[in-house]
Amino acid sequence: MTNLCNGISNRDFAFEEAPRANVAPVGLADAAAVELAVAFLEADPQFADAADMKESVAACLARVELSPDHRNRVAALLLRSLRHGTERMFRRYVQLAPRVSTPLLRAAITCYAATCEQPVGERARRVLEMLDADAWG
Repeated sequence: MTNLCNGISNRDFAFEEAPRANVAPVGLADAAAVELAVAFLEADPQFADAADMKESVAACLARVELSPDHRNRVAALLLRSLRHGTERMFRRYVQLAPRVSTPLLRAAITCYAATCEQPVGERARRVLEMLDADAWG
C-alpha cells in the first residue's frame, strides 16, 4: 500500500465530469483571475495577513467553475495540506475537496488515512468524511 502512495503524482487527477450547476461560469477575464488565485495558493506566501488572504482566495475558488487543470492543482494543494500547513488552511481545502475529488485522489487520501501517523492520518480521515458526506448530501 505504501508503494501506491509514493507512486501517485499530484498531477494525476484527471477530470472529465460536467461542472456543477451551483457554481458561476468563468469568462476569459475570470479564468485569468482563477489562475492567479491558484498560483497564489501554490506559492504559499508567508507574510503579515497572508493566512487571511489565502483563506479568502480559497473561499472564492469554491464559487467559480474550475478548469480541469485548476481542479488538478487544487487537488494537489489538498494533498499538500495533509502534511504541511496550518489547520486553518487545511479546513479551507477540505471544503474544496468535493469539487476536486476523483477516484485517484480518494485512493491517495485513503492511503494516507490508513498508513500515516498523526496528524496526517487524522487529516486524511477528515477529508474522507467530507467526501462521504458530500456523496450523500
